[in-house]
Amino acid sequence: MRRLLAIDSLVSSAGDVCRAIFSTGSAFFIGVVDYKVLIPVRHLKRFWRIEPSATLHVGAHLGEEQADYHRYGFDPIIWIEAHPELADKLKLRVDAHSLVIQAVAWNTDGEELSFKITNDGQSSSVFDFGTLKESYPEIHVEESRTLLSSRLDSILPEAPKPNFLNLDIQGAEHQALEGLGNLLNDFDYIYSEVNRTQLYNDIKEVVEIDRYLERYGFVRVATYWTNAGWGDALYLKRRWALTKFRSELRLQIRIGIYWIWQIVAKLSPGRLLSWVLGNAIRLSRSKSQ
Repeated sequence: MRRLLAIDSLVSSAGDVCRAIFSTGSAFFIGVVDYKVLIPVRHLKRFWRIEPSATLHVGAHLGEEQADYHRYGFDPIIWIEAHPELADKLKLRVDAHSLVIQAVAWNTDGEELSFKITNDGQSSSVFDFGTLKESYPEIHVEESRTLLSSRLDSILPEAPKPNFLNLDIQGAEHQALEGLGNLLNDFDYIYSEVNRTQLYNDIKEVVEIDRYLERYGFVRVATYWTNAGWGDALYLKRRWALTKFRSELRLQIRIGIYWIWQIVAKLSPGRLLSWVLGNAIRLSRSKSQ
């Protein structure tokens, strides 16, 4: 009976996942797509079933995700941006559903930090370059400024109360999480840039972020890595995920299928065809032996 129940759950979950994949449209299977985030907002909504009450986006740049947030119901949005001039520009771009705060997110208040501003505007960080200078030789620091740090639990307004967090602050994600303090308990979903190499010197890598978030009941369910050793990760509050997907088995199936999709999505059509044919040939040979 247990085996039959497990098989029934497996088939049901696979059907749910397939419907979620096809509902995202054909772009789910395109190998080369210029996403603003490595895991698109539509996947967060349709595949992972994320329905935020509000969004906290730390490392806003110029709010490039704003249109997707609006389209998929991630309003209202609190944007945090460290670069003073970018924060001023962002205030002119956002709508009435957004609040922009200029702050260097950290685990202390009022600490003087050296903020390195880069020529591309998106690699600026309080950390010095590590492997980034080899992976992206075209990027360089144009100037350094001394800015004061802020804990997120010190600067966030009482309303709205977000339960979706997006972190993209070039190696300082762990410190920003610490700076949320007990407010981290209010979040159900965290989307964060992560590293498995020292892209910047002395940063916390993904395993350390995993361990920290496990203390608050989060599990990493999806990670999209680049060849440079950085990527984007999605964490879900385990309690929420088990309620949403109804069982640990269904959650693990969804995690596995999304992982397979990521492999397929990185292949060009030619490489994908070669991969499919190659596996088909190997399978037929193994059956004939």
